[in-house]
Amino acid sequence: MKVKHFRRMTPVVLISAVALCTGTLVFAQIGFATGSSPMPPFGLTSGTGFTVTSTISSSSTSQIGAFLYPGTQRYLWYTAHNPLKVPITVRTLSISSVTPSSECPTANLDYASTTFTGSLVVPAQSSNSVPVPISLIETHENQDSCENTTFQFSFQGSATISVVTSTQTQLSSSHNPSVIGKSVTYTATIISGNGSGNQHNSGGPTGTVTFKDGSNTICSSVPVSAGPNGSSSAACMPPTYLVTGIHPITAVFTNTDGNFSGSTSSVLDQVVQSTRKSATALTSWPNPSVVGFPVALTATVFGSPPVPSGPTPTGTVTFYFGTPITSHSVIGTESLNSSGESTLTTSTHPAGSDNLFAVYNGDATYSSSTSPVIVQVVLAKPGHCDDSYNNWFYGSPEASNIQGSSGNNFFWVPNGSFQVNGSTGNNCFWGGDGDNDYSGGNGHNEITDGNGINGISLGNGDDDVKVGDGRNQINLGGGNDTVSVGNGIGNHVTVGNGNDDLTFGNGSTNQLVLGSGTDVVTLRGSQNTISGTGNDTVYLGGGTGNTFTGASHHTNVCHLPTPPSSWHGTPAAYYHDTLTNCSVVS
Repeated sequence: MKVKHFRRMTPVVLISAVALCTGTLVFAQIGFATGSSPMPPFGLTSGTGFTVTSTISSSSTSQIGAFLYPGTQRYLWYTAHNPLKVPITVRTLSISSVTPSSECPTANLDYASTTFTGSLVVPAQSSNSVPVPISLIETHENQDSCENTTFQFSFQGSATISVVTSTQTQLSSSHNPSVIGKSVTYTATIISGNGSGNQHNSGGPTGTVTFKDGSNTICSSVPVSAGPNGSSSAACMPPTYLVTGIHPITAVFTNTDGNFSGSTSSVLDQVVQSTRKSATALTSWPNPSVVGFPVALTATVFGSPPVPSGPTPTGTVTFYFGTPITSHSVIGTESLNSSGESTLTTSTHPAGSDNLFAVYNGDATYSSSTSPVIVQVVLAKPGHCDDSYNNWFYGSPEASNIQGSSGNNFFWVPNGSFQVNGSTGNNCFWGGDGDNDYSGGNGHNEITDGNGINGISLGNGDDDVKVGDGRNQINLGGGNDTVSVGNGIGNHVTVGNGNDDLTFGNGSTNQLVLGSGTDVVTLRGSQNTISGTGNDTVYLGGGTGNTFTGASHHTNVCHLPTPPSSWHGTPAAYYHDTLTNCSVVS
């Protein structure tokens, strides 16, 4: 961009051969951009350009105010002030002519080297300075005639307006993760414009890059070198890392010619690992588990291969849902104990077969490692166990006697024999095929048990009991109970005075004692004995030899299948049933 030159007379006063000189000069600037798509003029008019002030200094490196003495080197500092919202580059500054006073001739002033030629970048709405030599000549004569005299200076100069191109700084590492004692080189690549190369300025971005590890500088002001496609780059090789850890590395690009914006890279997490390898194993307990049931995940970390005399791994382990090579999510992170184990307890596993793995994050001695994937089988709760449970109990061969706590309890016991004592809260018991004894209070108890020989004793709550084909002893209180018994034989069921619903399978020799409530009994087996003191309804299937004895002062109904048409006796006689105080319906 070209700038027209305008001149303006500015007085400069020399006081007794000593002067502190200042001057201003206003440039009118008209800028035009060139390229494949011309930009419109900036439209700057006279009086709206940059201004220049000057000072006399004894130093060429800093502005230290000083007097002019004959024969003593001084420096004239031009300071350009840019009020614009874009950077400018001052190309030339000079004193074009000097008009002396009659008392002090121009020959006494040496300003032959006050012309500045170069690139003085002045940031937007800021200032910048540059020094040039100036001095009073030592004439070896009396120069008092120059005291309090005035020179008239005429300045000239030129400047260009920079079109600032945006940049992106990309950061990469030669090795990530790296290991202790091995060098790492970080490379910052500066791409101009929209990432496809320089859009407005010729050449790649110029300037320096400072590399930081967190807030600490590891390489300062590294000059960039030109790269392909209008890019630039700089490299940093910090001292080797001596301990393991994660280092947040950033690269900060600073432009030096005013044509490009600065930019900062995203954080690069440099992982430094130990040269000693580790191995991680993961287990879960219980497995299988139940939805909502707490599961303990335990990761064990050891040196690989294990060295008995080596130190125990320290640090943390992160537990994950999923697999390392597919989608996964963090469950949580726990610290290792003195034995190199880390345990996390969670109850958020969804129903199904859940993939789990653990990652040891390494320490100063051992590198990180990932466990093999394990499968946690999570079963849905029994459909009728719909309360909110604040106490969960899992039976194991080492803990066959389980005592419930105050509140709602969920008891889950796999195959085996257990003694379970619930509290008076709302309890759910889910058992396997072992021989279990369960006692509960007056709360709402929900029991699902397998095919073992079970003993169940409950209070006066409304209970749901479902057992398999074993031989069970069931005693229920006065609530409204629902009982389902499988195909086993010799079950003994006693219910209280509530309104109960009992269903039995094809088993035989079952004994049912009903209370004074309104009960409904359905059974299909043979040689079963039923007695009741309330208003009972009994549905007898195709079994034979069943006995029902109802209360004489109540209305009881016994439903029997219709005998074959060739039978001319009673339905009870056909099935060899003994039904007392019961109206037969077939």
